[in-house]
Amino acid sequence: MNPGLKLMKDKSLRAKNQRWHQKLVGRPTSGRGYGLSDAEVATYQDPVEWLRVFPPLAVENLKAFGLGADWRRLFITTDSNPFFDKFVRWQMRKLKSLNKIPCADHDQASGEGVMPQEYTLIKMEAVPPFPSKFAHLEGKKVYLAAATLRSETMYGQTNAWVLPDGKYGAFEINEFDVFILTERAARNLAFQGMSRVPEKATCIVELAGQDLIGLPLRSPLSLYKVVFCLPMLSILIDKGTGIVTSVPSDSPDEFIALQDLKAKAIFRARFGVKDEWVLPFEVIPIIRHPEYAGMRVQDAKNKITRQLLDLKQGVKYSEPEKKVMSRSGDECVVALTDQWYLSYGEEGWLEEAKECLANMNLYSEETRTCFENTSALKPEQLTDDVWVYIFLSGPEPKHSDISWTLVKKMRQEFRYWYPVDLHVSGKDLIQNHLTFATYKPHSNISQRTLAPRV
Repeated sequence: MNPGLKLMKDKSLRAKNQRWHQKLVGRPTSGRGYGLSDAEVATYQDPVEWLRVFPPLAVENLKAFGLGADWRRLFITTDSNPFFDKFVRWQMRKLKSLNKIPCADHDQASGEGVMPQEYTLIKMEAVPPFPSKFAHLEGKKVYLAAATLRSETMYGQTNAWVLPDGKYGAFEINEFDVFILTERAARNLAFQGMSRVPEKATCIVELAGQDLIGLPLRSPLSLYKVVFCLPMLSILIDKGTGIVTSVPSDSPDEFIALQDLKAKAIFRARFGVKDEWVLPFEVIPIIRHPEYAGMRVQDAKNKITRQLLDLKQGVKYSEPEKKVMSRSGDECVVALTDQWYLSYGEEGWLEEAKECLANMNLYSEETRTCFENTSALKPEQLTDDVWVYIFLSGPEPKHSDISWTLVKKMRQEFRYWYPVDLHVSGKDLIQNHLTFATYKPHSNISQRTLAPRV
C-alpha cells in the first residue's frame, strides 16, 4: 500500500464514518444533520482531515457494491503524499526543460471569469512636518499610493483626492516605506510581495480621509512642486486604493470637483480646505508633450510607466476586476505566485497529440492506470536520475542509494502497465485529463511506443 494513505482501522474513526452513512430526511443545515458534533465538524477545517476520512469511506462503499479491486495500489494524488509529490515535481522540471512550461511571471486572480486588473501605483510622497495623527510615522518615507491606468497623464496632476469619511491606514511596505491606502488594497499588495510581513497587511495607524485633507505631497511627473490632498465625495473605496491622483485635463469629474472647490468657499470650509491648497492650481493641458511628440498614446504610456518603475516612483499593483468572494466568505485578492502552466496550445505538441489520438481505438469509456508505490522508499531517494531510469530508459542511477534490484523492479512495473491497452472513463473527462494524456508520450517523459493504444 502506498504510504500516502493508510486505511483506517481504529473504531472511533469507523464510528465517525458510519455517521456519514446515515439516511437523511431533508437537507441538513449543519454538521449535526450528519450526526457530527461541532467539535468533529471543526476538524474539517484541516484539508488533510478530508483525505483521512473520505477515501477509506469510498473504499468501504465500493466494496459494498461488490467491486473487486487491488486496493494495494491505492494512493493520494496531492502533496500530502510525498512520493507522488516528488514524482510531479520531477515531471514539471522535465517539461520545463523541454520548454513545455512557461513560468508565469504575472499575477493571477481566483474567481469565476474574473481577471486581474493591473494598475500603476503613483508614490505621492508626504512632505514633512507631518500632522500629529502621523506621529508614529516619523522617520519613515510616507506615500499616498494612488492607482492609475493612465500613467501618461501624470504631467497634469494638480492634487490628490480622498473620500472624507473613507477608512484608510498607513501600512508598512518594508522597513523604511509606508503606503497610505485602504485595507483592501494593502491586503492585495501583501500577497504581491509588498508588505513588511509577507502575505499580511500591517497597519501602523488607522486614518480617516478627513485626516489626509491638506497633506502636502510631492508627486512624480507633476509640473507643480507640491500638491495637496483634497476631498472628493465620489471616490470608490472598493476599487483601486481609495487614493486618486487628480488630472482635471483628462477627467471631467475631476475638473468639475476642482472647479467646485475653487468657486465655493462654503464647500472648502465644510472640509477645512485652505485657499492656498486649491486656488493657485490651474488645469494643465497634456495633449502635447515635446518628449513624446508623434508617439502613439499606448507607446507613450508604456515608456512613462517604465520610467516611473525604474526610478522607484511607482510600483505595479493588481486587484480583481470586480469583487470575488471565496466559499469561506473571504474577499479574494490577486496574489503573485510561482505557477507553471503547460503549453498545450503549442502547435507542434498539439499535432503530435492528434497523431496519438488517431492511432487509438476509442471505446465508450476509458480509465486511468495507477503506479504501485513502494513503501520501502523515502521521498528524498527519488531523485531525477531515478525517474529518468524508470520512465525514459535512462542509465542506471549512479548516486542512488536505492537497491539496484528495487530500481529494476520499478521500471519493470512501469513497462508492465504501459502502453495502456484499455481505458474506461466517462465522456465528460475527454475535455481534460483524457486529452492531456495524448500529449504525454511526446514530451519525452515516456516514449512514443508507450502511447495509449485505446
